[in-house]
Amino acid sequence: MPLRPNKDRFKAETGLRILDLKAHRTQLKKLALDQDMMEEVRVIGSKHPNIAIYHTFPLCLTASTLIRKMGPISHFKWDTSQTMGSFSKGVSRQAWAPDAKMGLRSKIVPSKSTFRSKEQRPKQSQAALKKLAKVARGNNPIVRDPGRRGLRPMRYHPEPKHYLQHAWCRAVENDATFIIFQCAKYERIGFRHRETQTLYLSELIDPSVLPTYGKMEIGLQIAIVKDLIERRAATKEKEKETDLSNAAKKRPAEDNESSDSIKRQKTGKKYDAAVPSAEVIDSGLGARDLALLRLEYPPFNSTVPSSFIRVEPSCAPSMKDRILQEIKGRKKYSPSEYFTLTLTEPFATGAIGTVHRASARFQFHSTTIEYPELAVKFAFHEEHQEQLRHEYKVYRHMASVGFTMNILRVHGLFQDSYTDLINR
Repeated sequence: MPLRPNKDRFKAETGLRILDLKAHRTQLKKLALDQDMMEEVRVIGSKHPNIAIYHTFPLCLTASTLIRKMGPISHFKWDTSQTMGSFSKGVSRQAWAPDAKMGLRSKIVPSKSTFRSKEQRPKQSQAALKKLAKVARGNNPIVRDPGRRGLRPMRYHPEPKHYLQHAWCRAVENDATFIIFQCAKYERIGFRHRETQTLYLSELIDPSVLPTYGKMEIGLQIAIVKDLIERRAATKEKEKETDLSNAAKKRPAEDNESSDSIKRQKTGKKYDAAVPSAEVIDSGLGARDLALLRLEYPPFNSTVPSSFIRVEPSCAPSMKDRILQEIKGRKKYSPSEYFTLTLTEPFATGAIGTVHRASARFQFHSTTIEYPELAVKFAFHEEHQEQLRHEYKVYRHMASVGFTMNILRVHGLFQDSYTDLINR
């Protein structure tokens, strides 16, 4: 269970990983695995960075209480961004990987007959329907930020739901089934069921009074491996069915040739994706103080964007005299006062932060502008945030003296109003 880099002194994020085939050739040869099994191990290792998720806490009263309070929760309230607007707040439509059908799944998860069908689900109340209609009506472009968090009046006390949500996110990111919470005194084992989006937690485990604890841990490791092998087989079967379905849907060559004119007509209906001018980009990104950020790459899909407030101006020449206004409390923003950034997976991680490719979308007069050629850098830790501020000042100084040739335009420095995360 290699330790992940983590600045949190209260919690260590660890994970169970498959041995690296190149680095552990000698050990793997002793297992006498055939070539097919070695290929399976290689594929599984590439798709699952961690095959099980571990959150390890120190031996202290706070950690013991935290794990002890991770009891049954009938309705888990998922924490999302507090940005208000006419956003789609539904569940992500990304397809989940199949669950294992045998093993612990058959003993823990109820059969499908116990789940309510669509016809059996209780109807929503008239008040709930009116509320949904009000949100969905008209695509109101006005948004409202969550407000500045400010200084906390009291010290933060760890809450089970925060750690459960974070562990679930790590499990989704790694496509892992098992989540283990442990300190030196207590332990809980979680089982993630993808189809019903449910986390099943074990009873509180106290290793000091459990004579068979060692056997239980060995059985847990075996269950993790069996689940992984079964899910791998289910995934291969699903991929095979998809390939057969796609092959059946393919048209004959003559049909494709005869429909060329129709395809050209459909293609011609797309809007003109002309690259906007530098003046339009500078105005759309540099003159607005709210950036709405969304993640959109597997397995992430932000149903509600996060609000990042501008803390430093754009380095564009046309924005050098612009004065930032201090914002107090929550504020409403019209379409001319904010822009949206959709981030894809990170492509670089450096000494300061993580960089994502991004595309911007904003309204310019009566036209909606989309510009995909952007990069966003995040600084998660306090020391990295200071370095990012210094990096911004260097870019700002170079822009002020006219040294901008072959240098990327920096459109400002922004801060998450809720978590204090910084990006530029």
